[in-house]
Amino acid sequence: MSRPSVYLAGPIKGLNFNDATTWRDKAVQGLLSHGILAYSPMRAKDYLQNDKNIDSSDSNYSQFPLSVPPAVVCRDFMDCTTRDAIIVYLLGAKTVSIGTVCEIAWAYQARKPIILVMEKSGNPHEHIFVRQLCNFQVETLEEAIWVAKSVLLP
Repeated sequence: MSRPSVYLAGPIKGLNFNDATTWRDKAVQGLLSHGILAYSPMRAKDYLQNDKNIDSSDSNYSQFPLSVPPAVVCRDFMDCTTRDAIIVYLLGAKTVSIGTVCEIAWAYQARKPIILVMEKSGNPHEHIFVRQLCNFQVETLEEAIWVAKSVLLP
């Protein structure tokens, strides 16, 4: 039997490498402790470590096959539609992440459980579509990992 898997959706554009990966690294470890695999859109992108403002629409990434726009969209779509669930981490977002909103829609269409981590109010993603498409809504990453475990494991 294969291990359950979760995609880790959330803002990347405009962040530095550390801000884009810190919560994801914690999620990978927390999920793995329950035998759940986690897939980050930042996997295999260590070449962005010194980037202070990640933006895959920028032509500076043309030498990196995983970071050109068609590749980013392709892999993220594949992850959102083939993993068993997604965790959408929007805590502390400063601006709306269009990519993350697309990932919510893809996962919803694929009938994947969507676990939203977001403040009760004041987040720029506060919108009826974000709230209504996400099946589970919590305020901490630890709660999201608990929900994923509870939904995906017997």
